[in-house]
Amino acid sequence: MTGSDASVHVNGPASDVFALIDDETQAPLWMESCVGLASLSSGPKRVGTRLHYTYRKGAQMGAMDGTVTGYEPHRRLAMQYLDPRFAVDVEFELADERDGTAVMHRITITPRTLLGRLLAPVIRVGNRRQVSANLMRLKELLERRS
Repeated sequence: MTGSDASVHVNGPASDVFALIDDETQAPLWMESCVGLASLSSGPKRVGTRLHYTYRKGAQMGAMDGTVTGYEPHRRLAMQYLDPRFAVDVEFELADERDGTAVMHRITITPRTLLGRLLAPVIRVGNRRQVSANLMRLKELLERRS
């Protein structure tokens, strides 16, 4: 298992931050490698909502199906994505701070194959960089909008 997390302060209310994180159509604007994210369930998002994530790594395209595993509006969003090679847990936690919102972002990647376990050190480095970069793009996007 390779987990990485990072935190950032965003100048804006938790409701605005959560609205952006919760909007699948906005994911490609700030999530590295994300080409598309879509809900496969009808109705409002909640624990159990099914998701489909499409991504690009270099020239290679891929997709993963997922499920919302935690959903507390303006406070927490967690999802798990699975494919034959990896289980990927993604989490966001928000907390009110003076003049804004503290945002914690964590991605935990669990290899499901021997090759994935062998590549874990390389995956860990890339994951750490991706989590930080996602947060910085999220912060820039939110603060540009306000």
